[in-house]
Amino acid sequence: MKIIHRPGRRHTREELAELARDVFRELGRFPTRLEWARRTNVHPVTLMKRFAPDAVYERFRFRRAFARAVFGDALEEKALSAIRRIAKELGRPPGVAAYERERLPWEPEVQELKWYFGSYQEAVRRAGFSPRGPKRRAYTEEELLAVLRRIGPNARYADVMALRREDPRIPSPPTIREYFGSWRKALEAAFPKEKREEG
Repeated sequence: MKIIHRPGRRHTREELAELARDVFRELGRFPTRLEWARRTNVHPVTLMKRFAPDAVYERFRFRRAFARAVFGDALEEKALSAIRRIAKELGRPPGVAAYERERLPWEPEVQELKWYFGSYQEAVRRAGFSPRGPKRRAYTEEELLAVLRRIGPNARYADVMALRREDPRIPSPPTIREYFGSWRKALEAAFPKEKREEG
């Protein structure tokens, strides 16, 4: 593969997309962040800033950026058309199992939709439907931080789960982690460094 990286040089969107397609052709799958960096000499954050500036969940941001770089708008158009077609046939928006069962061979797989849109539910929303199943409550950042502060700077998953058993209105540990990108980042937001050092 031709490496187009030069120190101090900004890559165009087209150059990054071409690199992503080359990596995808070579591996036959999506790379990890480390594989991407080693094969292209381009930092993963560069790709994410260019192709997934709007990503909600940090955990999937690189995959989403890579999917957008490789497939461009073609995957989005195919995905939304497939969801609408299946919804018309079923008389309701398809869940994950129904989509996989009814999709045509050339239509995107569920995993590709998750990588591209961030979640299957988001793909269904973009197609113009309300996803099936119960809606998750949306918590404010302050509500999430309040749970951690209630426990203390060494809060663990198990501690939050114990509180949640007492009060189901408390957000789950995965909800907190997904919002901040990692458990460590959540704790850093709840307990800034200077306060942790004082305590």
